[in-house]
Amino acid sequence: MFNLNYLPGIVLAISCLSGCSKEPSLVGKYLGYDGGKPAGIEIDVSQKDGKYYMTEVDGSTSHPIPDPVVPFTKDDFRAFFGEPAPTDFDGIQASAIAVVKVSKGWSDHTHAISAKTGYLLLLPIGVLELRKE
Repeated sequence: MFNLNYLPGIVLAISCLSGCSKEPSLVGKYLGYDGGKPAGIEIDVSQKDGKYYMTEVDGSTSHPIPDPVVPFTKDDFRAFFGEPAPTDFDGIQASAIAVVKVSKGWSDHTHAISAKTGYLLLLPIGVLELRKE
């Protein structure tokens, strides 16, 4: 017979194992690619105290993006792509850039944009594929 007095602790431990140490999905270092070739763009996304921060890295020089990083919402996705966001979509934006996570292999309705890696960098001049390092 099980001692049910331990049940709350076991439930807490299991839920912590599945989520407490999980790093947010957008945190990481990303390299930009255009048509499969390096585009010379590197973006670092970090999180501290529940807030995201973005830094553009140019060679050995880091340039923190000073604008607040805010969610890239489903409405933002629709405005940019002209179609509804996929269900597994996530994204953040600051200034004039956004880092977006979609399913690997996702493409827009015209198939002009595809995300083989599942990550995209949205810029005012277009879209680059990102590879998370």
